[in-house]
Amino acid sequence: MSLYAHWSAALLTLRVGVALALILGLAPTASLAWRYEIEIEGRELVTAVAVDSLGDVIAVGEGPLVEGCSPAPRSCPALRVVKLSGETGEELWRVEVDPPAEASARLAQWAGVTVDDSDNPIVIGPWNTVSPVPDVRKFDGATGTLLWAGFGAGLSRSIALGADDDVNTAGSGPGGEFGVARLSAATGEQLWLTTIEGPRMAGREEAGDVTVDAAGDVVAAGHLEDFPGDQGTDLIFTVVKLSGATGEELWIQLLDSTTLPSSSVDHANFVTTDAAGDVIAAGVLIPDPILVKYSGTTGEEIWRRTPIVEVSMTDAQGNLIGGGRTDSVFTRR
Repeated sequence: MSLYAHWSAALLTLRVGVALALILGLAPTASLAWRYEIEIEGRELVTAVAVDSLGDVIAVGEGPLVEGCSPAPRSCPALRVVKLSGETGEELWRVEVDPPAEASARLAQWAGVTVDDSDNPIVIGPWNTVSPVPDVRKFDGATGTLLWAGFGAGLSRSIALGADDDVNTAGSGPGGEFGVARLSAATGEQLWLTTIEGPRMAGREEAGDVTVDAAGDVVAAGHLEDFPGDQGTDLIFTVVKLSGATGEELWIQLLDSTTLPSSSVDHANFVTTDAAGDVIAAGVLIPDPILVKYSGTTGEEIWRRTPIVEVSMTDAQGNLIGGGRTDSVFTRR
């Protein structure tokens, strides 16, 4: 099986002039199997990749700049979705979705992708807008034809599929709240939207990652802003479990740092569940990375660890994997 790598904006983009959207296909020995790139005037970025059951690669990110964004005159990037042959890197199809006229910001760092059981890509790609616009799109895997466009969490940051391929997204809700949504796999209809606000209601709250457990319930991790009893902490490490059927809150856990109480930016940016259904969340509790395990049933904390770096993924055996700089953990997904 081949491996695939993509670069973040900091490594991929030339800030002026020509930029490259680059994807590398790597053989099992890590030797280069193929290279795909698009070279266009502008800011072309690859931000996420997924691999379907045939080994083909779907990449998403920023496409060409489109005139007419708000406030005018301004340009905003299109959302680009590209499918490549896993064997050769040959482009199989490419789709570009223009931003809405009222879009006011870039989308690159938030564009993400996953693939359903029929090898159809589901893509999140939100722009900042005054009124809600679709932020989740499903494409036909064979042709790239748009199957539906739906409303997820608002500004969706993360996406996960349930056993029935229903789509779950997490991000910031319509008012900047911690938001989680479920959409129908068949139609893209929003089945439910749950938003959670901290006491400040300042519009800086966000669910940064989402997963679905074996029972179909949804777990999201991110941050709220402030909470009762705290006098100065800004952002709070937050993990919440919701009913997959209704979006009803089953439990919520909040952690805040006491080291720097007047300026903490504690946050959870990764969440998964283990074979027993318990929840493991990772992020930062200033000034250190943190890894916490909760009971999937009650939300009770089982253990807490302080790893050297932030955990960001699991392997097939459920082992936790992380990486990054050891001299600074002030990072956000």
